[in-house]
Amino acid sequence: MSSKFKQVSEEIAVKMYSDMVTLQTMDSIFYEAQRQGRISFYATTIGEEAINIASAAALTIDDLVFPQYREPRVLLWRGFSLQEFANQCFGNKDDYGKGRQMPIHYGSHKHNYFTVAATIAVILKRHDVLCRVGKTSTASIIKIDMSYFHTLRK
Repeated sequence: MSSKFKQVSEEIAVKMYSDMVTLQTMDSIFYEAQRQGRISFYATTIGEEAINIASAAALTIDDLVFPQYREPRVLLWRGFSLQEFANQCFGNKDDYGKGRQMPIHYGSHKHNYFTVAATIAVILKRHDVLCRVGKTSTASIIKIDMSYFHTLRK
């Protein structure tokens, strides 16, 4: 029986594992900073490590990502540095949003990662507009876009 799944190389597997461990450490540091009052808001991605990395690995850098709170691993996979995460969480002078976004509302034009939106309705609207633009464009500018949604857990 043949499989349609493509085996990942050892190099990719090691990067996947390394990124998962790196962001577990980042989650611990920023969560503690939030608990100590150093930053106002932080949501961890505990338990969602593999799905972020696997979906990011399946995309190319040209593919667009519409994240919610728990997809920072997609940015890490695409080359967003730990310093860039810290700049955004602390809203310092090197933050791309110039401190105007809540912590963990990451965004990066360079990485085709739309700024995190706090409400799903905004994400749906962005996605809808992008799909309409892609359908009416004469040039095929969009290959894939990825939207992430989360449900509340009890």
